[in-house]
Amino acid sequence: MKSRLLKPLRKINNEFVEVPFSEVFQYIFQKVKEKSPASTLFLTDGNLSNEELYQIQRLARGGVKSNALASFEYLGRGEKFYFDKNDIVPFAELALATHIFFFAFDAQSEHKEFQKSKNIAERYQIATTFLNSFFPPTIDYFYFFRAVNHYLLVNNLAKGIFIEGVGKNFLNYKEKVINENFQQLLLLAKATEQLVVQFIELIGKEVNPVLVYQEKYFSSAAIAEMTNFAMLTEIQTRMGSGLLGLKANNNSQGLFDMGFFPSLAPGGNKWDEQNKELAENYWQTTVCVEEQDVFENLKKNHFQNLFLFGRSKIETSDLQLIENIPFKVIQTFEVDETIRFADVLLPASYPEEVGGIYTDSTRIPRSVTPIRNAPLNYNNLKQVDQLSQLFGLAPLVSLDDIFVEYISFFRPGCRSASRHFFTL
Repeated sequence: MKSRLLKPLRKINNEFVEVPFSEVFQYIFQKVKEKSPASTLFLTDGNLSNEELYQIQRLARGGVKSNALASFEYLGRGEKFYFDKNDIVPFAELALATHIFFFAFDAQSEHKEFQKSKNIAERYQIATTFLNSFFPPTIDYFYFFRAVNHYLLVNNLAKGIFIEGVGKNFLNYKEKVINENFQQLLLLAKATEQLVVQFIELIGKEVNPVLVYQEKYFSSAAIAEMTNFAMLTEIQTRMGSGLLGLKANNNSQGLFDMGFFPSLAPGGNKWDEQNKELAENYWQTTVCVEEQDVFENLKKNHFQNLFLFGRSKIETSDLQLIENIPFKVIQTFEVDETIRFADVLLPASYPEEVGGIYTDSTRIPRSVTPIRNAPLNYNNLKQVDQLSQLFGLAPLVSLDDIFVEYISFFRPGCRSASRHFFTL
């Protein structure tokens, strides 16, 4: 068993050497300042709390002056996985479902929110179907749901309030879809007409069906087409009926809520003058909100500095994207072969040592109270705070203070006018 990293390590002559926190913070500051602000990339994952994510993006935009923020979950996938809370079946309503259909899950999956959904189904004796065996392994979900929706529209099987005026852009969507080649859609979906008909009948016979899907296996286009299906069949209108996408990690939703995308501000809305003014008032400095495609810039070797925060192991495909960045700072629990390419290693804290708020896939926040201190001189929040101060920002380390600041960015009401919109 590997021992936990408790002190910073700096690579000197190709060997990691323990150095004091104060020294390593100064070293990081100097190295980052040597390059253009826009050449510094901040990467994380959905395992950090809202407070940690907010603090990191504050360091990036207000301190370093870089808007290059991304996460491994959504790298190259965009921010179109942010859904209005009202369009997600909450866990509390699963008990009202008549049948739960699981996409891209098997019964042995260890995904925590899947286990929660499965336990609810067992407790309330709700029928469940795992669709892995229903679909061929090579199924393309976008083209499959496109073919399903084509079949519904051509055969006048669509029904309900969304096609009668509530759904926006329906007529444009209908015209486009019915003019597409059904056989070509089936070919691209790697499905048959029989499979399409069976699926429509399978869902259609249920009063309250819930479609639970594992988000990481669905493109944003596939989810949009599944949402179109939910509107065409009117399963989106009832309690305990509709769609529930389960995100990869326990705070993947926080990546959106805290603005960990170049185009998103804290609060999950697009950067506009109101958000920019609010950030500048809080941080007492100018902020960088310059739009960019982080994934494309990574592939072009644009970045010179990397900050990598999070608690996930680095996948091989991600490793290949970042290993050639000249200067790399990684926060980690232990030293293993996947991160030996780093120049600086910072010791990480566990959630129960830091606390904070984590938001589940149905956008319900959950507070974690620190139950012990991290065996470090500086936990995650304090490390980012020390770096932030070197880059000219005021101290911000209290969970309560961070919460009060980021909650100010949230706006009341539905997230956007795109609800109930048929996506082409």
